[in-house]
Parts: sequence; structure tokens; C-alpha cells
Amino acid sequence: MKLVQGFIMKVTRLLTAIGIMVSSSAVAEPYAEWGVFADGTPLSEIDTSMKMPSASDVPIPLAPGGVFVVNGGGGINCTIEIRSKYSVEEVCAFYQSKLESTEYQSVKDMEARVQPSCAIYQHGDVDKGAGIWVYENKDPMLVINGSTLIYVNYRPPVGKSCYE
Repeated sequence: MKLVQGFIMKVTRLLTAIGIMVSSSAVAEPYAEWGVFADGTPLSEIDTSMKMPSASDVPIPLAPGGVFVVNGGGGINCTIEIRSKYSVEEVCAFYQSKLESTEYQSVKDMEARVQPSCAIYQHGDVDKGAGIWVYENKDPMLVINGSTLIYVNYRPPVGKSCYE
């Protein structure tokens, strides 16, 4: 009888451990921390329907010091806005070191619109590829999160919409 009880206890512990591992891996890690509104209110409380994508859904690395402020887009292209207290030049240098390659290329006509700025997209195509556009924006409602604005554009994983 003790042998059976010992076996049942071991099986119970094993099943509990498996359940914990499965449930913890099912929780997606968010892409960034939430930013705050000018008065310090967390942006997640301003519009509770706004969703942040998971880190695994966005193929673009998060900028240094980046916080999530808004999502937009939909359909086949997703856009999120990130703010950083790092300078435009520092954030651009980060993305140039992480993204510029044969796959990601600068988009000079976008960069010419606002200075200083950088725009780096897959295949240099802002309409079809993932990428970023970085420039300074001192919106008084969001500047508390930093004056460097980063637009992150990407396509959601197959079978998902932008903000599931």
C-alpha cells in the first residue's frame, strides 16, 4: 500500500511540474513595457482595449530604453509606436548595427523628410517589409517617455492579426 501511495505522490508531483511548465510557457512575453501619459497615468489604463504585441510576434528588436505608446495599422501590416529617452542618433546607430544588411536597407527619401532621422526597411520597401522609422517628436502628451519616436512596422505571424 505504501508503495502505491509513493508512486501516486511521484506521479502527482510530475504532473504538477508539467502543468506549471506548460502554463508558464503559454504566457507570451510583451514586446516592451507600457509607457505613461503626461500626467503619469499608464497608457495601458487609458485605453484598455489597446493590445501590445508579444516579443515573439515582432521581428524588429526593441530600441534601447524603448517603451510602448500606441499601436495602429491592421490587416497585413502592423505599426506600433515606441518612445525612447535615448537620442535619435543613438537609436539610429543601434538599428543600423542590428538591421542594415543585404535584407534591410536605408530609405533615403523618408530620412530626408525629418532630420535627424533614419528609416531602415526590408529590401528598402516601406510598403512590403518590416522596418523602422526614427525621428524626434516632442508631443507634450507623450514626451515624458522620451522625445525619440520609433515607428516599428511588421507583418504579423501567419494566422494572426496585428494585435491578438
